[in-house]
Amino acid sequence: MNNNKENINREELYLFTFKIIFGCALIMYIGAMFYFSLIPGEELKDTIIPKYSIILHFMEFFCLCLFSLLFISLYELKHTEYYIIGLIIFMSIITETIQIFVPGRFFSLLDVVTNLCGGLFFMIIILIISIKNNHNDP
Repeated sequence: MNNNKENINREELYLFTFKIIFGCALIMYIGAMFYFSLIPGEELKDTIIPKYSIILHFMEFFCLCLFSLLFISLYELKHTEYYIIGLIIFMSIITETIQIFVPGRFFSLLDVVTNLCGGLFFMIIILIISIKNNHNDP
């Protein structure tokens, strides 16, 4: 009986620890997204960022979905895809809107679409994996 309580307490501690780790990772990642959105255009022109902007936007939101899924899945919520899609849309619009106020940067509808594509691509992969796992279960 006592050993069973220790296992439950250990599992609760692990779950709490993962919530903290993934929560901090998600917050730091979103903070980095805002930080890079606030860099003036003049400072970016001599970097690789303008050359690979589309790929970077796609990967940025693909990774945002990954961190979001890792964090949200720890709370055993129903319909986590709605939370993630909402976050993708919100962050995509906010990070591009912020750039209107940054010298040398501008709002780009192409960037918004690329952000959404990166997030939706991740969601499609998760959906395929989920369908495959449900299909293989007896």
